[in-house]
Amino acid sequence: MSVVRYLLCEVKGLEPEGKYLLVRLLLSHQAEGGFVSTATELAERFGVRLSSVSKALKLLEVQALFSVAAAPEGKGRPKRRFTFTKQLTALLAKVTLPDGAEPAIGVELFLLLDAGASTESQILRPDWRNGVLVDKRKSGRLSIANRLLIAVMLIRADRFGVVNSLGLAELRRATGLSKERLTYRLARLVATGVIRSCVPGGTGRRILGLAKSTYLLNLADPELSALGLCPLVFVQQFEPDKYTGWSSLLGDIYDNANQPRLKAGIGDPDLDSLGRLTRVQDFFDAAERRRLSPALEFRLLSYASTFLSKHWELIPSSVADIPSSLPDPVPELKKAISEDFCLSKRAAGEANGSRGEAGLARLHGCLWEAVYRKAAEIKCLLLSRRSHRHGQMNYLVLPDALKNAFLTILALPKADTSLSGCYVWMCADGQPERYLAEQEIPVSERLSYGLLGRPKDRVGGCRE
Repeated sequence: MSVVRYLLCEVKGLEPEGKYLLVRLLLSHQAEGGFVSTATELAERFGVRLSSVSKALKLLEVQALFSVAAAPEGKGRPKRRFTFTKQLTALLAKVTLPDGAEPAIGVELFLLLDAGASTESQILRPDWRNGVLVDKRKSGRLSIANRLLIAVMLIRADRFGVVNSLGLAELRRATGLSKERLTYRLARLVATGVIRSCVPGGTGRRILGLAKSTYLLNLADPELSALGLCPLVFVQQFEPDKYTGWSSLLGDIYDNANQPRLKAGIGDPDLDSLGRLTRVQDFFDAAERRRLSPALEFRLLSYASTFLSKHWELIPSSVADIPSSLPDPVPELKKAISEDFCLSKRAAGEANGSRGEAGLARLHGCLWEAVYRKAAEIKCLLLSRRSHRHGQMNYLVLPDALKNAFLTILALPKADTSLSGCYVWMCADGQPERYLAEQEIPVSERLSYGLLGRPKDRVGGCRE
């Protein structure tokens, strides 16, 4: 059986340290069907507290997932033989695996890394005191509970470390953490830079299906860099007066008086049937715009990233070359936009059928236009930096940098995996400042570039 089943199986009452122990034992001894050891040996071997080991073994025996028998081996404390039972096999078989193939990131490798040792004894981590950022060298070690939590998140992560469709309820079941402990640990992982940021999920009353939170794991963190998936980083400071829409990508969608095409629906009875939806912006009332803005902006930037990665040749190389009549959306983005932005059942009933669908189609068109224009702007900037073979990479645009007038892009070459490093352009002309790794960039600058997120007491807005 795969490590995914081991991580996602739910054992009631098993605490995070015990769940970690169970996963490691299954990885090591599944083929033999069991193992012979003592609680003390297991604690030393896996770096788990002795009390946690003893408690977990007792629970697994009580629930008939382990059968236990004496296994005397000469002098000293007698060992015991632990055998994996049919009940444990049945429990693992019932686990519903995520859609898709095996995880893109080495979950098993991450778990097998020594939990008691770090790639560096002391690394530069963010340290926050009363909300003020202080650079401080701190231990790079992850606790057992945090290592288990990150391993579960890696199951759903792509090669950039983006974790989608993973709600708090599933994380609680897999890790054994309570809701309070889980939200606290997620916030601490953001504060220490292991998670770049959390984009809160949400759902609109009129539009936008239920969206779970999105987490961006920091694959450049020393605890995760051993997986060998550290992306290239391109940071470009842009001139706000030249790229006014970048401070808020959603400015291209609503509240933009300079784009009358978005107001084409004024007086349109098809839109009025949705409750005075006379403009595209009216699909989102004022409260929803503020609450959903991070999720919406990240969604649109994800579309632009996909467009750049898979259809580079279809994007104009200059903003001036954008046609007045845009081409139809590429199939995968057309599908994604239509699925992500759909009328709620209540709104669909109020819309009286096809009239609501016409207004929705107009919204989809505006979303596609914003994505197309943003992809063209990004491609234009990338091409102005001729030091890399752009067009032969997969890209991810980080959202948190835009508000600070930076464009930060993670890139993974499709073929030449030897490319690495971080490149920062602080002006339109000139050579970039190059860093061999993200850890070399001062913490305060990584925060401005969107490579790190600001800590919060709780990871608010997370959806079940």
